Amino acid sequence: MPPQPFPVALRLGIDTCYIPRVQALLSKYPSGQLKEPRFLSKLLTWPERQYFLHRFGDAGLAAETEKLNKMGQFLAGRWAAKEACRKACEHFGKTTQMQRIIILPVGFGNGKPGSSRRPQGLILREAIPPLSRYLKPYLRSLVFNLDEMEGQLCEVSITHDGDYAQAVALVPEIK
Repeated sequence: MPPQPFPVALRLGIDTCYIPRVQALLSKYPSGQLKEPRFLSKLLTWPERQYFLHRFGDAGLAAETEKLNKMGQFLAGRWAAKEACRKACEHFGKTTQMQRIIILPVGFGNGKPGSSRRPQGLILREAIPPLSRYLKPYLRSLVFNLDEMEGQLCEVSITHDGDYAQAVALVPEIK
C-alpha cells in the first residue's frame, strides 16, 4: 500500500528569535522616546502596538534594564510567533506579511482580570490598514473589535529559554 497523506489539513511553522538583537533595537531609543519606533510598526499591527504600550508603557526605557529585558522577550516571542505563522501559510509566499498576522494577547477576551491563557494567532484575509499620522496620537484610546476581522484563528505556542524565544504555529490549511 502506498504512503497515505496526513489525515488532517494542517500546516506547521516554527521560528526562533535572538532576544538580545531585539533588546539592542529597543535600547536605541532614549528614555521617553518609545512611542513609535519603526520596527514596532513593521512588526506589530496597531491593535498589537496598543496592547504593547498598555502593558509596558512608553517612558523610561533606557534607564530600566529589567523593563528592557521584558520588552525584548515579549517582542522576540511575537516576532517568532508571526514568523512561525507565516511559514505555515503557503499562500503568503516569501514576503513577510507581518501586518496580516495578529498574535492575540495572553488572556484576550476571557473576561477575568489577571488570568492567563496561551496566545492565539489570527491570520487575516487582508492586512489591517496602518493608522494615519492624525490617529497615531490617539493609539491608546482606539477601540479594536476582533469580531469585525475576517480571518482564521490558529494555535500558537511561545517559549523563552536564555537568549532565545521560540514559537510554533499550527494553522489550518487556508485556501
